[in-house]
Amino acid sequence: MAKLQKKQRKSLAHDHLEVVRDQYEDLPYPPRNPEDDNKRLVTTYGDSLQVISHRGFEGKLKFDKLRVLTAGGGTGDATIYYAEQLRHYPDAEVVYVDFSEHSMSIAKRRAEIRGLTNIKFVHGSLLECKNLGIGQFDIINCVGVLHHLDDPDAGLRALKEVLKPEGVMNIMLYGYYGRLEVYMIQDTLKLLSKNAKTNQERVELAKALLPALPATSLMVQNKNKWMYELKIGDGAIFDLLCHPQDRAYTVPQIKEFLEQAKLQLVAFYGKTVARTKYDALHQYSKNPAILKHIEKLDDWEQLALAELASMPTKHGFMCTRKDVVKKEIKLAASSVVCFSLATVSGRNVKGIQAQMQDDLAPLSIKFGPEGENIRLGQFNRKSLETKFLFEIDERRSVAEIYEDMKEKNEDIAKMSLEEFIKMAERIYIPLESLDILCAIEKGTGLVRRWDSEKHELVDELEL
Repeated sequence: MAKLQKKQRKSLAHDHLEVVRDQYEDLPYPPRNPEDDNKRLVTTYGDSLQVISHRGFEGKLKFDKLRVLTAGGGTGDATIYYAEQLRHYPDAEVVYVDFSEHSMSIAKRRAEIRGLTNIKFVHGSLLECKNLGIGQFDIINCVGVLHHLDDPDAGLRALKEVLKPEGVMNIMLYGYYGRLEVYMIQDTLKLLSKNAKTNQERVELAKALLPALPATSLMVQNKNKWMYELKIGDGAIFDLLCHPQDRAYTVPQIKEFLEQAKLQLVAFYGKTVARTKYDALHQYSKNPAILKHIEKLDDWEQLALAELASMPTKHGFMCTRKDVVKKEIKLAASSVVCFSLATVSGRNVKGIQAQMQDDLAPLSIKFGPEGENIRLGQFNRKSLETKFLFEIDERRSVAEIYEDMKEKNEDIAKMSLEEFIKMAERIYIPLESLDILCAIEKGTGLVRRWDSEKHELVDELEL
């Protein structure tokens, strides 16, 4: 995928960050080899349609005429993932917008390899979305982009202009406290690279600097946090350590960021159990004396307090217009409970089962070598809540599971459907809060799952 020389590039209405455009023409991010799409799909954890439906649309999002915008689509991860999920909906469309022609060429090739024809590629600035003739969208993805703009506030307002009244935005901004060591290295490299003439020179300098850092360096002490970016290629190293336009946010600053655009927070999200990073009661649970003080704080104050303890490197969150009524997380008779696609695998589900070794063992969940160990001590193999958990098959509604379980369990046979739903919520709500479970309404769309053995998305069920 050869980059275009400056003199060959199409001029844009918003070229005020030419240095940033140069970066992504020289070193597209994230680095991707299109041929890899012959054997794997990259799933982006904030872009599972069933999770977005659950969080932003009360589980009622219909996929058949869905319109999705990936603003600053880069080399195409989110674009490809959305398009694959919508492959069998001919009236649905994914629109990709990016100002880097080199990045867009990579994303186009990936779509071509996968045989995806439901993507519209637009070369342009997200600041010009309203004037690009692309219409309005149910879902807008803008991950890792706004914090690289000269005026991120203007970028968010520009996206809002093409958001449907009930639509949702999936945003990711850098976290200030979790990236302190990154900014120290960026400042170091700005001094060292005063005379560097090319981006490649700056990358080579960064690669030379890292092994030379003293043991006292925060980057050395926290290097495991950045191992992925430091290993996947020059584009990732430059994006992390040499970016010419880069800012990070604290939780209070995100509150201001949303308020200036008249948007509201739906929820912070992340890989499985990452939402605990924003739960102050969880973060400070080892000190019960503090909990009563936390409970007196408002929601945003609690979020800010949790951030100070967990120091996330990225803030992934979903937001909507200010006037959209936020929905309470609960189950309905028509709900189909699902394991959150792109955060929970079949291996995770088997792990939950394996950890329940006897009838009295509490339900304990651990995801990955660095994952938290979440213990839900009130649930054991004999509890009705746990029995419900193991009935989840992503096919039947809660009402259908109730009817089936009534035939096998005397205690459930004595319950009304309403009582059964309240019982199920006792395990559903805590697992939903960890992004392990979600729920969508029966009849809203097709749920598809990545099959790691077949290396493809397979149709599992039509709801």
